[in-house]
Amino acid sequence: MNRRGASGIDGETTPQFEGELETRVQEIGARLKAGTYRAPPVRRVDIPKGPGKVGTRRLGIPTVADRLLQWAGARILEAVCEGDFLQWWRQMVAHRMADPVIVRLIGKWLRAGVMQGGVVRRTEEGTPQGGAPTLPTMLQKMS
Repeated sequence: MNRRGASGIDGETTPQFEGELETRVQEIGARLKAGTYRAPPVRRVDIPKGPGKVGTRRLGIPTVADRLLQWAGARILEAVCEGDFLQWWRQMVAHRMADPVIVRLIGKWLRAGVMQGGVVRRTEEGTPQGGAPTLPTMLQKMS
């Protein structure tokens, strides 16, 4: 989690949350198990789009506790569903894309492997991150 991230609607900072980390995590876990946890509203702010761009974009800022839960939930979903999701995603792209050249190109990107320390190795699972546009971004735009 971003330790310098802005506070949600409760005003709590990450360092404040970390000061009571063990207690807070146990409390949240108990509320989750009891079914009484309620996700708090997200604080919405408008921020400038950036250098050379006009206007603002909306940013949603969850509370630190909810950000922690969202992160943990994402890690669990990733571990459980990533392999199935990649298989499904490829089928969806092949179904939606009329151009087989694009479908093959996406497959090549996914099978390109990685180079680390001067050694190239194949990747058996997962998707590359850091490229532009990223596969999750492409998927989001397609849905």
